[in-house]
Amino acid sequence: MDVSKTKVVGSGSSTGVDLMKFHRKNLKENHLVAAMMRISPGENDVLFLCVGRLVKDKGIEDVVEAFLKSKIVDKSRLILLGSFEQDLNPVAAETVRKINDHPRIVHVEWTDHVPHYMAISDVLIHASYREGFPNVLLEAGAIQCPVICSDIAGNLELVAHQKSGLVYPVGDVQALKEAMEFAFVKKEVMYGYAEKLNQTVRKNFERGKVHQLILENYQRLLQATPQ
Repeated sequence: MDVSKTKVVGSGSSTGVDLMKFHRKNLKENHLVAAMMRISPGENDVLFLCVGRLVKDKGIEDVVEAFLKSKIVDKSRLILLGSFEQDLNPVAAETVRKINDHPRIVHVEWTDHVPHYMAISDVLIHASYREGFPNVLLEAGAIQCPVICSDIAGNLELVAHQKSGLVYPVGDVQALKEAMEFAFVKKEVMYGYAEKLNQTVRKNFERGKVHQLILENYQRLLQATPQ
């Protein structure tokens, strides 16, 4: 590949994020209630959310292990929103058993109501081992859900450690556990990070702005193509 011919459009992202869809004021109350009823948290439970395919490469095994080893497991719930893909990149059978059996882990099959689950959650965890540019972090930033993420390329393009979220070494279960415990205790700090991430997302990744930049670059390339 000729690197000299490559260019990042804007700040990255293939499609940006719909700021109207991922805005708390635009969420329907009945869907928020349905999401809350599906989880059935205790009055003071802290809700940790993962969104995406339930596969090994998304770090699901790490998240489950960190959650169950944490000091706050009895005061929290772990919500896994997504479907298993055991034929492609399977999660270990023991982890699946824990997901299905543990009373504080809630598995929700894929739904279009992702914004509502983000809105009722206290922290989004994105523990992936590899990504392009993670839409789920853009969406969490848009809706101001604090994030914990692994330190892989893609995540680091958006989230800065202890500035706009918590970043931990990918695959490090102990570090992830400590990040979850920090988020549990330091809620106001996490909300401050979420506000900074929201500002970044609104400035650089609004969907209409990203689409306009992509269009302009297509037009530039067409004009440069010999007729």
